[in-house]
Amino acid sequence: MNDHNFEFYLPEGAKVVQSMAKTAGGQPLNSAPVPQAEKNRYAFIFPLRPGETQFQVAYQLPYSGSATIDPKSVYGTQHLVVIFPKSMQFEPGSGAHFESMNDPQQTDATVQVATLTQPGQPLGFKLSGTGTLASNEGGGGSEGGSAGGGAMGGQGGDSRPGGGLGPPIDAPDPLQKYRWWIIGGFAAALAVGAVYVASRQRATVARAADGGMGVDFDVPEPPQPVAPRVSRPAPAPAPRVPAASSVAPASAPSATVAGPSMLLEALKEELFQLEVEHKQGKISQQEYEKAKAALDGTLERAIKRGAQT
Repeated sequence: MNDHNFEFYLPEGAKVVQSMAKTAGGQPLNSAPVPQAEKNRYAFIFPLRPGETQFQVAYQLPYSGSATIDPKSVYGTQHLVVIFPKSMQFEPGSGAHFESMNDPQQTDATVQVATLTQPGQPLGFKLSGTGTLASNEGGGGSEGGSAGGGAMGGQGGDSRPGGGLGPPIDAPDPLQKYRWWIIGGFAAALAVGAVYVASRQRATVARAADGGMGVDFDVPEPPQPVAPRVSRPAPAPAPRVPAASSVAPASAPSATVAGPSMLLEALKEELFQLEVEHKQGKISQQEYEKAKAALDGTLERAIKRGAQT
């Protein structure tokens, strides 16, 4: 697991329209490539697990009758496959070596393959003309491009050259940009609730203390000293005050602990969820640092408040 598990280059002016990743035996997941410091270089932040991991990027390019593509590879490859309509022309670049082959499942397409390539090896080529690839639904291999350009790669679910990963199972979160506002509001609501519960408990304890002191008023007044038969004075009301007030220490901590405990549990759960989404590449590094700083600050205040109470 790191910030650039799989790196690649895109042509100048390319606009990514879809990107997916798939583990062995898993379902395709939306995973956005992250631009690197070098121009036109991108990387997937997606954990590589045991078995085969597949990546797919679909992008669009401006096309005016011809286009030069230079798929620079960061790694050595077993096969680099280019699929295009037979109505278009293919011309390998200087130093590039491709072999032509036929696709039995898509008779209207031409396939060019470079085998056992090395990092930095020339792999550029030029496409010209117009054409459209047949859709997979009709038994073809690659998904159709526009009438003014060629289509390379595809969206099919098979494993032959050009086969795609299939539709992803998750869609973009519509609340993504509001998530941290919602989290902040939730944390604030928990803090207010803890303060409210603690204040209510203190008020209850105070009322209980007042009621205990009120009982003292029912004690009869001591007899007048003119009666010589009185051998001891009646008990004074003051000693009852500590007995009533001693209720407060026994019940107050239970109220002040419940609120912060729930808040700490919620914050820990949210920190865990934040780390998982960051590792999966669902949020950018800037969003991750901003959200983590906010959650850390709230967690620190909650811990201090719990220690004081």
